[in-house]
Amino acid sequence: MAGPDHGITRYSPESSSGTYSVIKDEVPEGRDYAPDCQTMPGTSAVAEAVARDPWGIGFGGVSYFAKMSDLKILAIKKTDAGLAVSPLGPDGQPNESVVYDGSYGLSRYLYMYALGEPTSDKKAYRDWILGPEGQAIVRQVEYIPLPRK
Repeated sequence: MAGPDHGITRYSPESSSGTYSVIKDEVPEGRDYAPDCQTMPGTSAVAEAVARDPWGIGFGGVSYFAKMSDLKILAIKKTDAGLAVSPLGPDGQPNESVVYDGSYGLSRYLYMYALGEPTSDKKAYRDWILGPEGQAIVRQVEYIPLPRK
């Protein structure tokens, strides 16, 4: 069933966003976004704009969109011949396995940097983030935790 003939409004986070850079490198293969793409001050603003606009489409981290029940998170293909894969499981929660096995084509790690090997409080903080308590918080905010070893 076809819908009404209407233009699509594209929404994107600002160019300073890491998500903006990853998507630009991967999807249009380094080309610029369409000139009519609406730039928003962050991924949460993209999600809010798309939620208000029945003709809107946008991108960002799944955690910003998953809690908005009125938005549909689309499955994507890595290649033209591939299967479309959703970042969400049947329960509507982020699906860690499709990120870990690489079948979902758009994901990235978030990195922490330190000058040299961290010691004392910095080491304790790093260890806490990488440990069960920190990774539980990562999952709670609907990001994908590091794979368990």
